[in-house]
Amino acid sequence: MKRSLILLGSFLLVSQLGLIAQMQLSVDATQMHRSLLKTVAHYPVEEGLLELYYPEWIPGIHGPKGPIENVAEIAMFDGEGNRLKWNRHPHDVFRFQVEIPQGVTQLKVALTYVCNQPSVNSRGIDSYGNTYLAIINWNTCLLYPEYFDIHQNTVKATLDLPQGWNVGSSMAVEGENERRVTFEEVSLIGLIDAPLIAGEFLRTLELATVSGHRHFIHLVSESEHAVRPKAEVLQGLNQLVEEGLAMFGRAAYEEYHFLLVLSDSIPGIGLEHLRSSLNSEPEGGLTKENLIPDTIQLLAHEYAHSWCGKHRRPAGMATKHYNEPKDTRLLWIYEGLDTYLGHILAARSDLIAKDKSSSIEQAIIGLGKSTLGQRRKASRRTMPLEDTASSAYIRRARSTNWPTLVRSQDYYREGEMLWLEIDCRLRSESDGELSLDDFCQRFLGDIDEGKEYHSFDQREVVSKLNSLVTYGWEDVIDNYVHDLQESLPLAFLTEAGYHLEYTNEKTDIDENMILTSLGLSMYGDGSVGYVVPELVGDKAGLHDGVKIIGVNGRKYSQKRFEDAIRSSVSSRLIELLTLQGDKFVEFKLEYDLGPRYFDLVRNEDETDYLTQIFSPLGGANKQE
Repeated sequence: MKRSLILLGSFLLVSQLGLIAQMQLSVDATQMHRSLLKTVAHYPVEEGLLELYYPEWIPGIHGPKGPIENVAEIAMFDGEGNRLKWNRHPHDVFRFQVEIPQGVTQLKVALTYVCNQPSVNSRGIDSYGNTYLAIINWNTCLLYPEYFDIHQNTVKATLDLPQGWNVGSSMAVEGENERRVTFEEVSLIGLIDAPLIAGEFLRTLELATVSGHRHFIHLVSESEHAVRPKAEVLQGLNQLVEEGLAMFGRAAYEEYHFLLVLSDSIPGIGLEHLRSSLNSEPEGGLTKENLIPDTIQLLAHEYAHSWCGKHRRPAGMATKHYNEPKDTRLLWIYEGLDTYLGHILAARSDLIAKDKSSSIEQAIIGLGKSTLGQRRKASRRTMPLEDTASSAYIRRARSTNWPTLVRSQDYYREGEMLWLEIDCRLRSESDGELSLDDFCQRFLGDIDEGKEYHSFDQREVVSKLNSLVTYGWEDVIDNYVHDLQESLPLAFLTEAGYHLEYTNEKTDIDENMILTSLGLSMYGDGSVGYVVPELVGDKAGLHDGVKIIGVNGRKYSQKRFEDAIRSSVSSRLIELLTLQGDKFVEFKLEYDLGPRYFDLVRNEDETDYLTQIFSPLGGANKQE
């Protein structure tokens, strides 16, 4: 009965405080050079047992991996500064309980977070810092009360920064006083969806205004040179947002902010938000020719997420708060479709060209390489693609051994291939009148004004496709997503007007003779990285970690191994001496096909849909 009365008290608290309940959050980042982040939060409370939550299921990482292990100190006080005893819930490490004494109306929670300790699942939602810059994800440094409606109850946040630092965020700044920045009052979901970057060399540049939507990029680095991109890079970023609005038609944001950290000391990050994206790339990401294409590809992917995954998100992932489990089975749409759209936007922005080839050619080469990578996996024989989505976060932290047998986050790449096939079928079935761009405008561009998100399920997706072209879309989806596969379905290539074939010379998509010919991925010292099931190396009994020290009676080198493959046409045998621990083991590989590489080849009598797909639409209604 006591617990029932306490719960009733919590409900009364909600009804009495209503939408006026506000969290006051003060964040001190002045010790980020020491990897310490200190916060103090105040909440209105009433007498009784109160539960507080540390955010667990943070959007974008698709798993219960809020980095609570880095919370070093938690202290709770009443409004007079008297310390209150708290307990962690015995069955949930993300829940905390505190008894609020009679007459206490304010709770103060002080928290210390130790930065720069990302796990494989927390990179994009963690906080980092050094002498020159910082990344702050608000979810790392707060607890929120059980009564808080994350969509309606608000947070008023302030941030203290080192002297001379500036800040970049999608959240509006209300005022700055010496080192303190005061942000606009937002909902809790709005706060956590608005990470920030800050630093001594932070630079903010305004990009194109398109159809009334303003765009900005905030750059920060340990180097002042790194935040000064070339003029053609800025031109490409302008084209990126123009092509984005042309693709989707409408946007759920008034302003969009690219947050880009350019640093060799910060781990790689790419995480989507409704009005921004948080990204990190090497220091030369916008100044070195060989790094720019990858940086643009990352920005394009996360930008497309504003529509695909953020405003339009699967119903099972549109939960009421951050500690409710999510149903991630539709990640083949959330991430798979977004991967496809991100590659299209990057190509259409004309900034991924390399080695005198166009962005369109590079996009096609990238698709070919991705196809080879997925083709080598045998795990789809026992686990459907949907399983990689429903178990998404454990796929990031999988074993490094036998990667061809353990499913990874295949909903990205194989989801992209499914959506490429859908795009091509829309084009062919409509005689070129319709494409996935039309689907994007009618589905992802269906903006629900005034709402943070607009949820969907698979039935709506199929219905929207059928409203464009009546077709067996459910069968296409079942084949890719729900059915087991003996090998990677390649209908997407056929529909696009291409096919894979073997050749004996290096190609744009394949330079790895040993891997394609024998199914062995090699490290430079002769160790086997992984083995492709059912190819020559696997049949001979080779496995991950074996070190090859001899080839056909001579000391191992990559050239001698490749020469042995070339001469296999006549010898029909490759002999290997390996070292496994402290034991020498010989292997005889029966092989007589010589060098083999894959090539992506045009079907000349079919329409080249890939060139059409990756060609710019011409931008949207740009406003100077």
